[in-house]
Amino acid sequence: MEMSKRTKENLEKVSYAGLGAPPTWGSPSLSGRGGISVRKNAFVFQKTLKYFLTILFTGLLCFLIPSSYAEGGFDKLDEVWISDDIRIEGNKFFDTEKLLSEINLKHNSSYNLDLLERSIEAILTLYEENGFPYCQISPSHFRISEGGGLSFSFLVEEGPRVMVREVQLEGLKTTKRAVILRELGTSPLGFFSQSRLNASLERIKRLSYIEGIEETQLLAGENPEDGILKITLVERRNNSFSGILGYAPSVGGRKGNLLGSVDLVFDNIFGTGRRTEWSWSRKDPYSSEFFFLYREPWVFGFPPTLELKVSQLDYDSTFLQLSFSAKLLFNSTNRVSWGVEGGWEKVVPGSAGKTYLPDSRKYRLGIIFSVDLLDQPHNPRGGLLYQATISYAQKRNFPTSFFTPEKQKVSLTKISLDLNHFLPTLKKQTFFVGLHLKGLSTDENQVPISDQFKLGGINSIRGYLEEEFFGTQIAWTNLEYRFLSGQNSRFFLFGDYGFFQRKVLSGTDKAVRKISGKKFGYGFGLRIDSKAGLLGIDYGLGEGDSFSQGKIHFGVVNRF
Repeated sequence: MEMSKRTKENLEKVSYAGLGAPPTWGSPSLSGRGGISVRKNAFVFQKTLKYFLTILFTGLLCFLIPSSYAEGGFDKLDEVWISDDIRIEGNKFFDTEKLLSEINLKHNSSYNLDLLERSIEAILTLYEENGFPYCQISPSHFRISEGGGLSFSFLVEEGPRVMVREVQLEGLKTTKRAVILRELGTSPLGFFSQSRLNASLERIKRLSYIEGIEETQLLAGENPEDGILKITLVERRNNSFSGILGYAPSVGGRKGNLLGSVDLVFDNIFGTGRRTEWSWSRKDPYSSEFFFLYREPWVFGFPPTLELKVSQLDYDSTFLQLSFSAKLLFNSTNRVSWGVEGGWEKVVPGSAGKTYLPDSRKYRLGIIFSVDLLDQPHNPRGGLLYQATISYAQKRNFPTSFFTPEKQKVSLTKISLDLNHFLPTLKKQTFFVGLHLKGLSTDENQVPISDQFKLGGINSIRGYLEEEFFGTQIAWTNLEYRFLSGQNSRFFLFGDYGFFQRKVLSGTDKAVRKISGKKFGYGFGLRIDSKAGLLGIDYGLGEGDSFSQGKIHFGVVNRF
């Protein structure tokens, strides 16, 4: 007989031949240097739970059940109830009362095979978390009374209490062993614990330079109580080049333009986990942006990650913006992170903005918070991603030969919130909902464009030019229905809706009035994982656009 049935996330196919003695729940017995093996990037250890008891146990009941119950057929099995005669034998580390409190089979409750299976899993989990990965449980001595009361025994073979004393790493070609051990931390060491091990492996899984975990094994040392954790890793190509090419068609006599960006990433530099990013982009013939980012994990040997960024923005001859920022990022858990940031910024008016923009300097402090519950980072089918940023800045405005600012000292508070949900629907399909809110509070009546949020383009409302709109309050939502065709490939239909609002001074009396707008875009996109890299195409239409006025974005990401 061969069966396959799901229990926990770490269960694989189990084979069993014949219908001999009642099966055993648990892991293989420890012998020599054998061990527990995990494959298929499960990132957890296997427990070979023998679920053929579904058939065997029902058969035993048929032989044990009194004739008065047998006359009614298998429907009478619903009338079997659990007696108070449930015995646990062979347990030494935990007392019987503790184990009985973990099971779901209660006195006088109706028999349910699912409850039996969950009870055995609960006992196994308790032992796993306390150093017994080889624990085995065998249900036996089934009896049914004339009144339909079921009694039986759990035979527990605890096995040795394993102390993990060493971690072996396989498959590393570029990454230094100390880097992976640093990310694993001390959690896998000590008495074996399934949950601590899972948490450590999850951290490794989310490293940008690790493709996956091919196999995890628990091997026996010289003594059965000594364990060796062996992890086989698959590295990802460290570096990547990505380019996006866009075309904005001619509108109102304005010629069409090629737009684009180039990003170069050097990840896991010299196998140390360090990372640099170089990026250049042009959203129109007169505007360009460049930035350089450096990331240092485990600053001075401590867990925080340091991130430094330098950028320059030349905005349509209106202003030149230079900025520097530093972040310290902390991981509270594998899924929750937070950080603090600080920055400096300088804005110099250009030829087109010298009559209404001041020369300014700004100092900023902020807090970052993130929750990542995605099932996988690159092409998720389910889960959510929340990110929030709050920052406070003090700005000093300086007069120029062409403009005198209304206020020389200004305070600014910015709030940014990004909520992304992936809702699985049919097989290899998911519905994505993104909600993004950004707001600015300041004592300036008219906020310079350099301090406002930008809206429009591939990262917000598709079907419009990059950063076509701006405001002190913006919000947008992205709706996508995705058809997943591979680990990184998908086809999707999208609809984007956005809102922006800002205050301006108008008229000779400099009266304050609000300008606002709502925009809608729609279209389709494609991501294809090929030998040339990850190819991406987005085609978007804005309100009132004909098919020929659609915005096309083409990009490729190549790892090397």
